[in-house]
Amino acid sequence: MTKNCFECREIIESEGFVQCNNCSSPYFFGNKDSPFEIFNIPKSFKVNLSSLEENYYKWAKQLHPDRFTTANSNVQKKSYEISALLNNAYKILKNPELRLNALLTETLNEPGLLKHESTEKSKLPPEFTNQLFDLQELTLENPEEAKKEKFRLLLDLSEKASKIHKEIYELAEHINWQSF
Repeated sequence: MTKNCFECREIIESEGFVQCNNCSSPYFFGNKDSPFEIFNIPKSFKVNLSSLEENYYKWAKQLHPDRFTTANSNVQKKSYEISALLNNAYKILKNPELRLNALLTETLNEPGLLKHESTEKSKLPPEFTNQLFDLQELTLENPEEAKKEKFRLLLDLSEKASKIHKEIYELAEHINWQSF
């Protein structure tokens, strides 16, 4: 893809993160909505985190706004935009939940799939609401015992959530995201 530098009009024939050979203005040419394309990695739940981190620091160092403090305001603005783009993509790719959300969003073309945006009140499972009522009663009767029970319930919920996340992540690893 051929583009022109917005500063010196030099032809730039590259994709991804680049700097103009003539004036060093920073650019990103590609799909800014895809963290996978920003880092030029395949769409997959499995990401080589050490390679991701290595590429992130390489580009962050090269394109950091501090390197453009003497440049004109257009170049400085561009470096801030590119730095923010890089930081956001890195944040998404290093976090399994955000990475899965990005995969689902890109694959199904539905933004924010993992966000809970229901207009109705969420319905809690009856077992959970019964445990909450029992805990309230216990708090009135025996506050010390209620603290122990609260801790046990929180631990139980945390273990259940971890198990569900693990199952979801295992399923996500086996999907061929490239085929969508």
